[in-house]
Amino acid sequence: MSSSPNISLQQIMEVITEKEFNAFSMSYANCHPEMVEALAKRYKKKLFGEEKIDCQSEVLACYKYLKTSRGNYYNRGWEPHETDWDYVHCHLIKLIKRATIWAKGSHPKEAIEVGLRILNETAERYADEFIADQYDFDYADMCLDETDELLRTALRNTAITKEEKLNVADRLETILKMEAFDYDIDEGASSIMEQIRQENLSDDEQLAIMWRQANECKTIYIKGRKLREIWDFLLALNRTDEAIAVYKKYPDYGDLRERYGSLLEQQNLLDDALKLYKEKSNNRVDRVRWTKCCLRIYKRQGDNCNIIESLKQLFLDDHDEFEYYQQLKSLIPVGQWEGIRDKLINRRFRKDDLTDSLGKILVSEGLQKQLFERICSQHYNLLGETEKYKKRLSIGHIDTIVEILRQRYSRPFGVLTRKAYQEKVEELNRIAKLSTAGKVVVKELVEQYRNQYHNRPALLEELKKVKV
Repeated sequence: MSSSPNISLQQIMEVITEKEFNAFSMSYANCHPEMVEALAKRYKKKLFGEEKIDCQSEVLACYKYLKTSRGNYYNRGWEPHETDWDYVHCHLIKLIKRATIWAKGSHPKEAIEVGLRILNETAERYADEFIADQYDFDYADMCLDETDELLRTALRNTAITKEEKLNVADRLETILKMEAFDYDIDEGASSIMEQIRQENLSDDEQLAIMWRQANECKTIYIKGRKLREIWDFLLALNRTDEAIAVYKKYPDYGDLRERYGSLLEQQNLLDDALKLYKEKSNNRVDRVRWTKCCLRIYKRQGDNCNIIESLKQLFLDDHDEFEYYQQLKSLIPVGQWEGIRDKLINRRFRKDDLTDSLGKILVSEGLQKQLFERICSQHYNLLGETEKYKKRLSIGHIDTIVEILRQRYSRPFGVLTRKAYQEKVEELNRIAKLSTAGKVVVKELVEQYRNQYHNRPALLEELKKVKV
């Protein structure tokens, strides 16, 4: 094999992409530890913070990526205060990964400072639009979870004194009082604060603090969470009677009720647990919860009759209809199944409903006519549902749906944007793929549009992209 000609790095970079170069570099570094050592040596200060770290500047630098780029969630206009938080959190997460190295090494104080400043800065900038966008919320959730873990890692470092830990707890309390966070994002920070303050306390002292916090809660939800913590704490200490007393005092809190029921199940007091779960529930969510608890006991007892009744109730109330359908079909005798199945479907779904679960049930049962009728009743997504269940419908059914689509697409429409015309052409191409009748209908619709809207050049240009 001939040796490679002399080629410079610059020449190589002119013919390969940056992505290819990065991939090769990563692969080479994994096989050559000396390259990793050289990189670590080159960026030692950046990795391990061997120079003075300006934590405030590090964190604030991440927030410079705030952008005004999205339409307002509420009115679809342009709102000057609307911001893209995903950019911010991507850079914050990179900073957190660096700070985690500091936390495990010789700079845990700097790591703590980074974590606290991230919580503080996010709280100060928090706004309604922050939770209006699901992507922003997901990035925030992930970032704040990693911030909590960073603080926990740094606090485990033996270089952090008790006084410094208490100072962290005080600063966390100040941040939490800003009441900026929703959706339990503050739960991790609150947990860290409480953990710090309860270290080196006796069990009774910790319990007294937990009771004080529970009694100071202003909302039912937060108080319920504190009561759960008290229950779990008492059970961990094998103080079962005191835990039961907590439930007796607050029987209306569902989580305590479920924990007490689980305790009864562990003690094989199944009848008492059933009696507890069967207490009247005022809303569907609670009804599902307690029905599931009862079902667990019925399965343990092998009580098929009550298992079937519980599954029927869950089919009507819960969201996993297909799962309960499968269980019911396996338990109910074949001769009784069809009647029960039809009654459950009619009670659970309206005549024009076609959810994913219902579609699976109709397909599994071979109820082609019902599936066809429900597809035809879809006003906004007739084409999409037809495509989804195309293989389950007869040619006659598809041709009938194509005729319905012809009527809908024949209706006059006003002047639209080019993007809207492109979407309409894409829909015509999808109709043409349904069947031979679909191609015929699309040809007729294209001819109709050309004659009817001959003065719309954008539409005429897009119609050339119809494939029939």
